[in-house]
Amino acid sequence: MKRVIRILRHPKQIYKNENLKEVQVWGILILLALIWGSSFILMDKGLESFSPLNIAALRMVIAGVCLFPFCISSVSKIPKEEWKIFPILGLVGNGIPAFLFPLAEQGINSATAGILNSLTPVFTLIFGIFFGITVSHRKILGIALGLTGALIVTLGGTKGLEGNIGHALIVVLATMLYGMNVNIMKRYLNFTPPVAIAGFSMLSAALPYGIYLVFSDIPHILSNPESWEALGFITILAVMGTAVSTLIFYHLVQITDAIRSSSVTYLMPIVACLWGLLRPDREDITLFQIGGMLIILTGVYIVNHKKR
Repeated sequence: MKRVIRILRHPKQIYKNENLKEVQVWGILILLALIWGSSFILMDKGLESFSPLNIAALRMVIAGVCLFPFCISSVSKIPKEEWKIFPILGLVGNGIPAFLFPLAEQGINSATAGILNSLTPVFTLIFGIFFGITVSHRKILGIALGLTGALIVTLGGTKGLEGNIGHALIVVLATMLYGMNVNIMKRYLNFTPPVAIAGFSMLSAALPYGIYLVFSDIPHILSNPESWEALGFITILAVMGTAVSTLIFYHLVQITDAIRSSSVTYLMPIVACLWGLLRPDREDITLFQIGGMLIILTGVYIVNHKKR
C-alpha cells in the first residue's frame, strides 16, 4: 500500500524501466476499463430510486470524503497558480458528467451509454490540437478504428440506441468535457501529485453538491427500505468508479499521453455490453457486436503500441 501511495505522489520518479512502465500502463488501462465499464449499470441501478441530480450529488460527496484524507499532506506543496485549475477539473471532469450520465440513462440503456462514451479519445484529440499536442498517423488510425468498432457495437445490437437522440447527445456532451479535462490536466498539472489532483478537484465538485444534499429530498427517499439497495450501488460507484478510478487515471495521464490515456474508453463498451448480458430484457449482445469489439481492441492496441 505504501508503494502505491508513493507512486501516486511521485510518478515521474518511479518509472525508470520503460518495459515495466508499459506493462503497468496496460494494466491500468484494463483495470480502469473494468471499473468504468461497470459504472454505467451501477448508475442504472441507482436510477431505480434516485434522480440523476441526487446520484451526482451522492457520488461527488462520497468520493470527496474518501479522497480528502489522502490530499491533506499536499496542501503546502501546491503552487498558488495551480489552485485555480482544480475547480475547473472538478466541474469539467467530474461534477457535470456525474449528472449528465444518469440523466442520459433515463432514455438509453447502460451498454449504449458505455459505447457512446468511447467518443472521448476523439474529443481528446480535437481539444489537444488547441493545447499544442502532436498526434502521429498511427494514433489517428487507432482512434479511427476504435470509433468504427464502437459504432459497429452500437448499431449491431437488436435494440440499438434506445430512447430519443437527445439522451444520446447528452453522453456526447459529457465525452466532450472528458476530452477537455484530460488536456487541461496534462497541460497544467502534469507534475502535480495525482493524489492532490484527484482530491482537490473532487472536493471542488463535492462542495456545491454537498450544499444541495442538505436541502434535497434524499432523507425522504431513504425512508423507503428499497432505496437503500440503490444507495449501496451509488456508494460503490462513488468509491470505485469515481474516487479510486480518478486517482488512478490522473496517474496514467502523467506517465503517458492524453490520447493513450483516453483510449481506455474504447475498452469500456466491451465491459458495459458484457454486463448487459445479465439483463437480457433490456440489453443484448450479437455476433456483429463481437466483431466490433475485436476492431475496438485492434484500435486500442495501435494507439498504445510503441515502436521499438
